[in-house]
Amino acid sequence: MHDSNSGLEQHPILLSPSPEEIAQLTTTMRRHLTRIGLSVEERQLHMLTTLTRILMPDLPLDALVPAVMQAIWVYRTDALVDRCTACRDLERRLRMWQAPTAGDGLTDPEHRLLRGLYGEVATRASSVQLAGWWAAACQFLDAQLAQRCTAAASYLGYLAMRPVAQAIPLTISLAAILYDCSPQLEQARTAELLWWAGCYMGLSNDLASYQRELAEGVAATANARGVLDALTTQNGSPIDAQATEALVRSDMETAWNQLTTTLGPRESWRTIDEVIARFAHLLHSGAAQ
Repeated sequence: MHDSNSGLEQHPILLSPSPEEIAQLTTTMRRHLTRIGLSVEERQLHMLTTLTRILMPDLPLDALVPAVMQAIWVYRTDALVDRCTACRDLERRLRMWQAPTAGDGLTDPEHRLLRGLYGEVATRASSVQLAGWWAAACQFLDAQLAQRCTAAASYLGYLAMRPVAQAIPLTISLAAILYDCSPQLEQARTAELLWWAGCYMGLSNDLASYQRELAEGVAATANARGVLDALTTQNGSPIDAQATEALVRSDMETAWNQLTTTLGPRESWRTIDEVIARFAHLLHSGAAQ
């Protein structure tokens, strides 16, 4: 799965932040979260703060506030969706969140967090950038709902939905605002990179989840079963877990090789290429699993 000639393998693109940076950013985030009445477990906050800094190592620390807020929101929303057993209630809640000018009295902490995040992004983005980011946030919620409550129509459909449900386009959309390179999002090269990075990261997450939950004895209800279900739908007959894992590993290798080939030499990378490469490499290195 490793191409020794690829840009990702030739350069150490993941830099470890200093403990002082993480302590400072964590303290800043605590103040912001307290203002919106949200409590986040210390270990979780440290993890998400560290991963965000690794993803965007060259931005000023205060510029990372919305990025960490978004990482927390995505993490908590994903957990909330996983816990939900009533799809109708889940749909009602997620649709309510999608109105950024909703009234007061927000009962879901995740909804309050999203409102606070919207405000942070709005202070840093143009109206066009804000609209694009908000569209990506709504697409994330729609994909979370579909992933939880609707069987994938095909394996390709599953591959297209998983990155959106994992907030990969949403993360890149916000990064483009923070790096002031939003026009790069509209280029065909970015769409191709996001497709291959999304396929690799989605399947990598699924495989890691399946293996972890298999070890815990709960793999029958694992999120990673979505791959199995999608392949079964496509082929019209059951595919066993062992065969599915082999297919997933093969597709992961293909996606990784296509991503590194499309990226090309690092000296040719645009700003958004750097972010996408670091994001994929976080999964490739195991740091984000």
